[in-house]
Amino acid sequence: MGRLSYFLHNPQITAERYYEPILRHLLSAFAGEAILLTLDTSLLWDRLQDNAYW
Repeated sequence: MGRLSYFLHNPQITAERYYEPILRHLLSAFAGEAILLTLDTSLLWDRLQDNAYW
């Protein structure tokens, strides 16, 4: 558990630093192709609803 705790609480390990190399590798397989990106904004609903322009 000590290693997991170190990993989770280490300020040098960010989501960007962890996921960027994985995403770069994954997306390189789709170079030149169209990609449909779908975002789940349900966690942001309250914030988006207050600032909605529609």
